[in-house]
Amino acid sequence: MPQKVTIEANTLLGEVSWGSLLPYLHYANQLGINTQQLLQQLDITSCTDTGERLPGESAQRLLLTLINQANDALFGLHAAQFIQPASYNVLGYITMNCATLNDAIQRITPYEKLVGDMGRTSLNYLAEQLRISWSCIYTNTTIKRHMVEHCFAAWTHYARWITGKHERTPIVVHFTHDCPLDNSYHEYEQLFNCPVLFKQPENSLDISLTDLQTPLQQASPALLKTLEQHAQHVVATLTPQNSSLAERVKVIIRQQLSCDGTLTKEVVAKQLTMTTRTLHRHLQHEQTTFQQLLDHVRMEQAKSLLKDSAITIHTIAENLGFTEVRSFQRSFKRWTGSTPSHYRLEQVTKHTITKN
Repeated sequence: MPQKVTIEANTLLGEVSWGSLLPYLHYANQLGINTQQLLQQLDITSCTDTGERLPGESAQRLLLTLINQANDALFGLHAAQFIQPASYNVLGYITMNCATLNDAIQRITPYEKLVGDMGRTSLNYLAEQLRISWSCIYTNTTIKRHMVEHCFAAWTHYARWITGKHERTPIVVHFTHDCPLDNSYHEYEQLFNCPVLFKQPENSLDISLTDLQTPLQQASPALLKTLEQHAQHVVATLTPQNSSLAERVKVIIRQQLSCDGTLTKEVVAKQLTMTTRTLHRHLQHEQTTFQQLLDHVRMEQAKSLLKDSAITIHTIAENLGFTEVRSFQRSFKRWTGSTPSHYRLEQVTKHTITKN
């Protein structure tokens, strides 16, 4: 029987969307746990709106209680089979309406706050694969392990569903924790259908660049645009009001660039419910400008995209809102002191040396 664990109160866990908890609750129901009674005991109100949010502290207490009662050392991993679009709130419907798997993955970082504050995703395009890393903010080791395993298993189930390619698998999965049980390794390999490595430096999984181009079954550009407009508004309301204006502006810039690459100061000011003059004045007070923030976000995204040799420099320029490739090349050299082509070559060389 798994060892019962307890946690101390933690008020720094942000919030969690109700939808993200549903897979855990559905699996618990299947195990015979009376989840409605459990929610009442924990003073948590069951919600019909999957976008409804509850404190991370409450979510942590719920997950810990479920883990203790489930008597399943792989509770998080097994609960991932109940993943559905609503589990990811609006992000779930955004990803299923993208054109390709790569387009869907690119939507994770701008909109993952819609799912909750449980952790942060980072994307690293390598020479032959994309590495998706997830850093979980929960500090309790038991809960963190179950959440990380649930996250990666859910991503795998969901990617197979939206592509219709159930044979699609990651190249490799990395976990920082130990394998929980000596006889459980085969379950990990069976689910991911690839090598699963434990006690690694980070929690991540690799996907081949070829698989990233897999088209999605239900892609709808028109619906995608509508959903993203709604998501941008919701994320803006979730951004802490005590954040600096510069940080809030960068959030909006990232969202806009992920949609169609077009961006104006007027669009940002409108989302912040202020005039462009007011926006300029407040940013000046924070010793920055809209253009400096735009350049910073563009540089970040350009560096990330240039690590993927499958994406042309022309496409990267378009994605970042440049009307001409030469304009992007001049800007990138001004930001970094290097041309996009030279920077890409450096990254490929660096990866090759590290690999060997």
